[in-house]
Amino acid sequence: METVIVNVAILEENNKYLIIQRDDNNNEAITQFWEFPGGKLLPGEDPEHGLVRNIQETLDIDITIMDIFKVASHIVDDKHVIILAYLCIRNFGEPKKKGCKDYKWVTLDELRSGRFDFSKSDKKIINKISIFSGCGPSLVS
Repeated sequence: METVIVNVAILEENNKYLIIQRDDNNNEAITQFWEFPGGKLLPGEDPEHGLVRNIQETLDIDITIMDIFKVASHIVDDKHVIILAYLCIRNFGEPKKKGCKDYKWVTLDELRSGRFDFSKSDKKIINKISIFSGCGPSLVS
């Protein structure tokens, strides 16, 4: 089984979190999911450098990584996907749909509501955000 390492940014501004939909015309199942922005690491790439690169390529914004927040994993299409989620801040730039189908700034209640379809790993990240925000476990976990 192949292991894929993905890194994502948790960007929170004005009590809203940035989420994206992938732009993958070859896989309709992927484009249905919402996720935290980020992407796969290149072979031998430092995770933090890879995250900064992925956010630039996907949304055309510059970020600073503050700290690791959560490590989560799930199995999809015979691949073990490991997600490294980092707390980040946006330095400058307005998000653009540069490498994604869509993006939204959503509240924690919207993340928790089940309105957006997330992967199992993203649901684990949402659950931890909920607990750290004092809301208790997420409704979507």
